[in-house]
Amino acid sequence: MFSIYLITLKQLLRHSTIWYINLFAIVSSELAPPFAELFTFGRVELAVIDAVQACVYVGILLSAINACYALMGKELNEKVALTLFTKPLSMHSFVLGKYWALLSCILIVCMVQSLWMYKQAFVLGWSNLGFMIALMAIYSVFCQGVILLSLAVFLTASIGPLLGIFTLISLWLIGYIVPQSFLPYICWAVPPFKWYDLSPVIYEGRMVSGVYLLLLGIFALAYSSFCVILAARVLKRKEF
Repeated sequence: MFSIYLITLKQLLRHSTIWYINLFAIVSSELAPPFAELFTFGRVELAVIDAVQACVYVGILLSAINACYALMGKELNEKVALTLFTKPLSMHSFVLGKYWALLSCILIVCMVQSLWMYKQAFVLGWSNLGFMIALMAIYSVFCQGVILLSLAVFLTASIGPLLGIFTLISLWLIGYIVPQSFLPYICWAVPPFKWYDLSPVIYEGRMVSGVYLLLLGIFALAYSSFCVILAARVLKRKEF
């Protein structure tokens, strides 16, 4: 598993996408303060947080789509994985190696943006509360990235890359459209992304409870673990 992880991580780090995501988010955070008066009623902290959160979120969604097509689907369609499966390597090791490499890239993006937020907080003179709200927003986006990537891996393994991309985007939209009251009943199938939408709290300039943030992380971990295990089981039953 560790060899698969290292090979995949090197491929991802060589690719320019991860660095474009960081660069675009940094540029957006630098351009956000002049537009604070127009969109956030002069609250510079909110303008910067919104810009970075939106850029990182879009980057994570694109990374999940790329995972569906390039990392998993392309290798399986071109029988590249066959040379791996003929060696003493379990299916769980293959899937976990790919998934952890993707997750590591998302973690790198979130860590870089957290450091940049610290720089912005120091330069612009944010309060401690403003910086904590920024970290809360990045944490929420990271948890959604954990779910999106695991779902992308499972969908690619079960229904293929192209149909997997369509289904991933559909579930992502449904997770925001479904009313809040129905989410507890369907969260086992449709990721409840609305639970992770902390925009109302951020605009009020306050934090949510630590217990709620912990529950968001636990759900993301449980959902992603379930998806990765299912993906390994599906691939194990397929004939190459």
